[in-house]
Amino acid sequence: MKQIHQAAVLCGGLGTRLMPLTKDRPKPLLKVGGKPMLELVISRLEKSGITKAVMLTGYKAEMIEEHFGDGSEFGMEIKYSVEDKPLGSAGALHRAKGMLDDHFFVCNCDTICNLDFRGFFTHHLEQGGLATMLFAQVKDVERFGIAELDSQGRVTKFLEKPKRHETGSNLASLQMFALDKRIFERVTKDTFSMEREIFPGLCSEKRIYGEELPKGCEWVDVGTLADLHRIESEIAAGKHKWLFG
Repeated sequence: MKQIHQAAVLCGGLGTRLMPLTKDRPKPLLKVGGKPMLELVISRLEKSGITKAVMLTGYKAEMIEEHFGDGSEFGMEIKYSVEDKPLGSAGALHRAKGMLDDHFFVCNCDTICNLDFRGFFTHHLEQGGLATMLFAQVKDVERFGIAELDSQGRVTKFLEKPKRHETGSNLASLQMFALDKRIFERVTKDTFSMEREIFPGLCSEKRIYGEELPKGCEWVDVGTLADLHRIESEIAAGKHKWLFG
C-alpha cells in the first residue's frame, strides 16, 4: 500500500493572536499541557508513518531549530526552510519545493488531531487529485475555510472564512492537506495563500478532494489565547489524554 512519509509543517507566523506569549518565543514552542505544541504535532505525525519533516519557519526560526535539531531525538528526520519575510502558506511551500517529495502532507503547528493519517494518505494517492483536504464539522464557519463536497468526495466550493449566509456547509478545513508536487505548476514564488489563490481554481477543475474527520476522532486548535486557555483547562479536567499518548 502506497503511503506518504513526509510532512511540511507551517510554523513561520508571528503568532499575533497569541501575544504577549509569542513576544519572546515562537508559537510552535508555546506549551500545551507542559509540552511545546510542535512536539505534539510531530508525535502524531510519527504515529502515522511520517519519517521526514520540513519545518517552514520564519519568526524566531533559530529557536525552533535549536529545540528540534535534526529530529533524531523525536524519531524523525527534520530539515528547515526559513523565510525572511511572511510568505503565506503557498509562498512558504514554494520556497521549500526542492526539499519535498512527489507527494507530501501539509499541516499547521497549532492544530493537532488524533487521526491515524495513513488511510487519508492512501485515499489521496488513489484518487489522483492534486490535493486532498481534511475537514471537520464546526458551528462557527466565520473562523475557518469552509467547503462543499459532491457525492464523489470532490471539493466543489471552498470559501475562506465566509459569512454564514454565504454557505450552507459546516465543513471546516483543518488546514491539513496532502499534495501532489505537480501543484507547483500553479504555485509561484509570488503566490501567498493556498486556500485563497490555489484551491478555488482546483475546485472548478475537479482536481481537489476532501474527507471529513471520522466520528470518534478529536482535534484541537491552539490559534488564539482563548483557545489555549480553554484547552489547558480541559486538559486539567482530564480531557485530551490522546495528546500525550
